[in-house]
Amino acid sequence: MPGERFLKASTQYATACAAECQQDARCHAWPHQRSGVQGPASRCQLKRAVPPIAVATYTNSGGVRPIDAAPPMESRE
Repeated sequence: MPGERFLKASTQYATACAAECQQDARCHAWPHQRSGVQGPASRCQLKRAVPPIAVATYTNSGGVRPIDAAPPMESRE
């Protein structure tokens, strides 16, 4: 499953979701959806892996730890 979610956190803001991820050594990435997108409450998910990049309206996300197995990104100049 993309990102391997291991925890849903109750945070109102994306910055709090990022802080939750930063404090948990298992967390490598997080998406945060604001309230009203998938129900009345905002949603923060902590993930063990970094899922493929996707465009998602009303969602902020980020990563906090490097993944050793990730290949380097190619430069397109």
